[in-house]
Amino acid sequence: MEQTIMELREEINSIDLSFINLLERRMNLAEIIGNIKKQNNIQIRNRAREQEILNKINTAHNLAIKSIFKKIMQESRKLQEKIK
Repeated sequence: MEQTIMELREEINSIDLSFINLLERRMNLAEIIGNIKKQNNIQIRNRAREQEILNKINTAHNLAIKSIFKKIMQESRKLQEKIK
């Protein structure tokens, strides 16, 4: 049976809610890591770590997903840089 656009959108809405919850958890962890970096005088940006994350992405939509992850990492760095 073919799904309707509304049914598909409901599934997307559910996935989006999961993304929001997971991104919130990720940002909380990034903030904790930022505090540790600040306390130990460790540079915020770790290009090797970022590349390690990007290298794990191997899907049919590599470019789009890598672009999204680059933005997530950029926002995580911004959060860490604000830590006093």
